[in-house]
Amino acid sequence: MKILIKDGFLLEDLEKSGEPKKAHIVIEGNKIDRITNKIEEKEKFNKIINAQGCLLIPGLINSHNHSYGNLLKGTTENIPLEIWKMDAIAGGANRSSREIYISTLLGCIEMIKSGTTAVLDHLSLNEEGLRAALKAYEDIGMRAVVAPMFDDKPYYETLLYVSEIFPEELRAKASLLPKPSISESITTCKNLIQDFNNQESRLSIMIGPSAPQRCSLKLLEKVIELAEEKDAGIHTHLLETKTQAVTSYEKYDKGLTKFLGEIGFLQERTSLAHAVWLSDEDIEVVAGSGASIVHNPIPNLMLGSGIAPILKYINSGINIALGTDGPNDGGNQILFEAMRFAATLHKVKSFDNGKWITAEQVLKFATLGGAKVHLKENEIGKLKEGYKADIVLLDLNTSNLVPLNNPINLLVYSENGSSVRDVLVDGKMIVENRKVLNIDEIEVFKEARVAIKSIMNKNRSLFKFYEQGKPYVEQVYKKATAKKIGFNRHCSDE
Repeated sequence: MKILIKDGFLLEDLEKSGEPKKAHIVIEGNKIDRITNKIEEKEKFNKIINAQGCLLIPGLINSHNHSYGNLLKGTTENIPLEIWKMDAIAGGANRSSREIYISTLLGCIEMIKSGTTAVLDHLSLNEEGLRAALKAYEDIGMRAVVAPMFDDKPYYETLLYVSEIFPEELRAKASLLPKPSISESITTCKNLIQDFNNQESRLSIMIGPSAPQRCSLKLLEKVIELAEEKDAGIHTHLLETKTQAVTSYEKYDKGLTKFLGEIGFLQERTSLAHAVWLSDEDIEVVAGSGASIVHNPIPNLMLGSGIAPILKYINSGINIALGTDGPNDGGNQILFEAMRFAATLHKVKSFDNGKWITAEQVLKFATLGGAKVHLKENEIGKLKEGYKADIVLLDLNTSNLVPLNNPINLLVYSENGSSVRDVLVDGKMIVENRKVLNIDEIEVFKEARVAIKSIMNKNRSLFKFYEQGKPYVEQVYKKATAKKIGFNRHCSDE
């Protein structure tokens, strides 16, 4: 298949603001063959896309997401992560393969119609469920990394002060909730890696322990061993909240980040979601390891977790990517909105405007930074000859982009995804004239409305069980957040 994208405007270099240049992009198969100002009249194409009046950008890369949350958006408000997580566990449980498939497609629709072409989906499901999610990405045409999310400790046992705050009866019941064994989790990852991690696939697998404090040392060692054996990425949450930061100091002699560094968990193949409550010493450890951090500004605000010290991460040379997290704590999966928050939020961290984050830096989080997290830094994230043809066409005849003063500033501060007209992934058109091509989105919406009713009904008893634990978890949260730890990532006064 040979495609010509004709007469579009593109930014020659995302690292340099300036006037976009008019050019043509020639796609051969799934790659950009050339970017040129001249096409020979005799050259033949299977398809010609008229990009007149369009800005061409590389597809955006969402580097942290939980697709199970697509059916749970709008279900919670004003609760911190430690309490919110119980609703997430209950709402994500006992889903059929079809419900998982529909939930995944629902998020895909929102992402591709707003310019996201690749996603890293962190999912706590059995192998059958994970394959259902992968099927959704395959069918709609997105590029996706799926990271099976697992741990081997009961949730309550991962919290501080449990023995003094929680009733023994409640703890005993929680310990009876099913957990996959270490062997089962590792086998699931091995099976999926075997089937999906090849050069030609748009889909790939990472290994996704939920969070290190929820995993035994033995499980973490098995993760490291498998990642090195299969040359696969590792994706996890790290120190998302102050409660987790306090846990880090009270449960690990040298702190959780140092512990991870010492056991070899932190590597260039490792990506760390959130990382809000890293101390200066933790930042040095992460920077020295070559691991990446995935910034999720909106969910960190919605859950009251805090503001990640992104300026410090930039100064330390840490690769930063951008994520939306799940819609049940981030509201939506529109990466343009995440960019705007990332670009504005950190300006209040310093009065020295020379240190403020720039639109160029943030656009790189959502492109080049994400490409590195996805372990595809020489394949995606740029409009460049030889790179995969993941391309977004934005209509310049929209209020967001008129007048086209500084294009990069407009993409980060003004655009919300509504200007997206066409989207190609791997050289194939998946959105054309704002219409999703490969699935019937109205049918997905219909099924989603039915699915959430079924899920809530099936999990009624599980919601009730976790409801009993919320007052005790709130006590844990209040006790932990009252602790002094020597630094603050929250706007409240300590």
